Amino acid sequence: MEQAELEDALEFCVRTVEAGAEIGANELHVGEAVTIKADGTPQTPTDVMIDNFLADAIARRGKDELYIGEERVGNLRAWVADSWDGSWLRAKGAAMGVVSMALVVAGKPLVGVVCNPFTHETFSAMEGGSAYLNGGRITVNDATTISGSIFTLPGSRVASVSAGGLFNELIVEGGGDMLNTGSAIYDLLQTVMGVAAAGIYPYSSPWDGAAIDIIGRCAGAKITGLHGGKLSYGGDIDGLLITNGHMHKTMLDVVNRHLVRP
Repeated sequence: MEQAELEDALEFCVRTVEAGAEIGANELHVGEAVTIKADGTPQTPTDVMIDNFLADAIARRGKDELYIGEERVGNLRAWVADSWDGSWLRAKGAAMGVVSMALVVAGKPLVGVVCNPFTHETFSAMEGGSAYLNGGRITVNDATTISGSIFTLPGSRVASVSAGGLFNELIVEGGGDMLNTGSAIYDLLQTVMGVAAAGIYPYSSPWDGAAIDIIGRCAGAKITGLHGGKLSYGGDIDGLLITNGHMHKTMLDVVNRHLVRP
């Protein structure tokens, strides 16, 4: 894509994601109904409302672009979005959650935006540029050791990795610290902001990783699948490991020791 096209897509993405996030903040209330989808993830009526808003915005954009949100399964070239990450918290009335969207071309995210309406943070990036938080540049940190570093780790209900094993090696034995916000996407952004040295995403959903991929790369992060391979967001992914780059080999070794193999 040409520079002007990327800039146009980024401006559209920021405007649309922020508007979707505002819907999520305005619709926050205790006791929102939760249904469990076929893939085991939760869904609230507000998730669907935001999903429809994003899809309509892309349709009105009038370009040859598809929309694939968390509520719509697909693997074609498209805008890939998570209409709300943090649905369990939403159902309890907690003020935490993000809207995320990325333009993916040939499996590679070229534009990405994440908005947390409660913290008033908008993260954005486009291919060839820098990563920004509310217009200010952000970069990863320069930590090189597990001891003293912060990590974002998966919750206990994970089939692909041993969350307990990761916690023991990195936190109990390694002397690191753990941060968990209740939103997988916002957790991964902690590495992008330079707060955490690394984050582990053990699921296969491309909509959680696409915007993180482009924003993270533009902030200097290194991102691979949990087995170290290159990621493509045209379909399911091999989990996601994001690090500050200095600790990527170390973290791949740690993850490998705690992968749950069939």
